[in-house]
Amino acid sequence: MNRRQKENAVADLSLEFKQTAAAFLVGCKGMTSTQAVQLRKQLKERNSSLCVAKVTLIRRVAESFIQAQQLKAHLKNQIAVVFAHSDPVATAKLLQEYSKNVSQLQVLCGLLNDVVIDAASVKQLSQLPSKEVLRARVCGALKSPIVNTVGVLRNLLLKTVLVLKAIEENKASKLTS
Repeated sequence: MNRRQKENAVADLSLEFKQTAAAFLVGCKGMTSTQAVQLRKQLKERNSSLCVAKVTLIRRVAESFIQAQQLKAHLKNQIAVVFAHSDPVATAKLLQEYSKNVSQLQVLCGLLNDVVIDAASVKQLSQLPSKEVLRARVCGALKSPIVNTVGVLRNLLLKTVLVLKAIEENKASKLTS
């Protein structure tokens, strides 16, 4: 790589870091090209991407972030950056599942909302429910008070009708006797 290509690579990586919802540093030493292609394909389905770059280039990009010191500890050996463009939870889940099957892939840390999180936090992130499940829970929580109010009002109306029916039967029995 000549100097111009390196500058372009650093600019592209910086732009990716700024535009992404989350980024994950993964160790990829020993991964085959087939495994990397499979991972890229699965990431693309989740609107994410895998970028393999030299550690020195990633280090230059990391220097522009506030938490660069925390990232520098992980910038060793062969690493790659996974950019989650829309749903960080889905990407974290995929990385955790893929690392179980491919031992060469190790999740090192993540960058979520400009905050560096460690591998344990990435694992916790992967255990969160998906957006759809969270949306369903919110809808259920919003719907619950309305349904309960309707049920209470229906029961009050039913009790009123039953009381009126009992009064009617009571008066009808007095008239016939």
